[in-house]
Amino acid sequence: MKTSSVDLPAGSIGYIGNQLNIRGNNRAFTPTQYEDIPIISKTSGEKLLLGEIATIKLARKEEKFTSRFNGQNSSGLEVFIDDSQDMLTVISELKEKVREIQATLPEGITITLWLDDSEDIAQRLSMLVDNGIAGLGLVFIILALFLRLSLAFWVCSGIVISFTGAFWLLPLFGVSLNHISTFAFLLILGIVVDDAIVVGESIHNQQSKFGKSSKTAYCSATITLAGCDNHLGRWI
Repeated sequence: MKTSSVDLPAGSIGYIGNQLNIRGNNRAFTPTQYEDIPIISKTSGEKLLLGEIATIKLARKEEKFTSRFNGQNSSGLEVFIDDSQDMLTVISELKEKVREIQATLPEGITITLWLDDSEDIAQRLSMLVDNGIAGLGLVFIILALFLRLSLAFWVCSGIVISFTGAFWLLPLFGVSLNHISTFAFLLILGIVVDDAIVVGESIHNQQSKFGKSSKTAYCSATITLAGCDNHLGRWI
């Protein structure tokens, strides 16, 4: 039966960009299809079909099990989302629906959310916001005290614009706020803040020591920190 009821890929033909996939799709789903599966095939052409030696019918497999939650009999329902949906929005709507259903249930019957994966996302977003605000505050204070107030303002503005642009571009590439994306934001936050301080200090150094304009100092600082040679930096 395993060799007669299969659904397997069989490769492809054609060239790159114009390929045709081949698939062996002969899987049985209905009782009639299972009845036509050959059990014995002779070289003379005679076949013994499964329907000739067995009665096949569609029925539900009965399984007995007990489901309990907090010591009470229960029944569970698992909710999934696809990659295009926002988990925080879905869980908010789900909680509202749970409250509506709970109001209609008789006494002694409750509905409860369990294993809420959105809590991890919410904690990471909260951590991202808190660390971002703290980082911006420290960067602004340090640059304003030791360099210039205007430089501190533009460096902090650049950090905000970078992360705002990243959040704006996420939906365009089909990326939502999930475990991976929030972890990536937490990881890159320190890198962006550190680079912003270094670039800001380098621009200030180019202007104060060499008297360069803002645009020239920015280009020189960027090329220098990017590892380009000193000759190109002096030429700019």
